Amino acid sequence: MVLAVSMSVRPKSSRDEASTSPTQLETSPAARAFDDMGYFPRPNVVTPATMNYRHAFHAGGFADVIKHIVLVRMLIYLQEKQAPFRVIDTHAGAGRYDLTGEEARRGGEWPTGIARVLQARFSENTLPLVTPYLDIVRAFNAPGKLEA
Repeated sequence: MVLAVSMSVRPKSSRDEASTSPTQLETSPAARAFDDMGYFPRPNVVTPATMNYRHAFHAGGFADVIKHIVLVRMLIYLQEKQAPFRVIDTHAGAGRYDLTGEEARRGGEWPTGIARVLQARFSENTLPLVTPYLDIVRAFNAPGKLEA
């Protein structure tokens, strides 16, 4: 994975003397040592910070499945309480992804994620924890198929 980092740097002014500015940080001995190794951007070089992430390539991956199992358990727990609650997911994706689509095939994470979890045998203690999530996944798929 390649991570692009950008930082805007302005010339040091007299008002910067009391605080640490990006310029001061870059000119510190420690920063110069890292800069020589290429970790910090050069002051006169502009690199756009871009990220190209499409969840469809990672849908159904193992980490995603674990996150959703925990999320469903939390929601069930909150529903057991008398007090009302609201859930706002600031990073929610499409909500349903086609595992037979080109992106999911190219990403290839779902066979070792959701597919493996659906086929797993769970202990008596674990089964009640994962069943609510797996029931939701099964509800979106025809019997014996995994497409979403």
